[in-house]
Amino acid sequence: RDAQESRGLGDVYKRQAALKSSWEDGGKTCYQFDVKLENPGSSDTSQWAIDIHFSGDIAFSSGWSGKYSANGNTLHVTNESYNGVIPAGGSISDIGFMITGPSGLTVTP
Repeated sequence: RDAQESRGLGDVYKRQAALKSSWEDGGKTCYQFDVKLENPGSSDTSQWAIDIHFSGDIAFSSGWSGKYSANGNTLHVTNESYNGVIPAGGSISDIGFMITGPSGLTVTP
């Protein structure tokens, strides 16, 4: 589990990217992660964007509750129109994705 403070579009929040499962498929290692975003601030967010860095290059397979793009070892995620608001002191956790990458892949700061 990785917990890291991120600065997103003027708001500071914490994110956790937790490995839910991994498996081998056709010579590639596939990974599924769940993401939780927390807003410890005193005002609601209206939108968010995060970068999740990995220990090796990745390829994005699929995701939910976000818009995704991968470049090298970084996955960039932004909110969908329906989940940009994170209430002050609240969190959202219905975000997740699947990627492929090298065996032993980990989230890095």
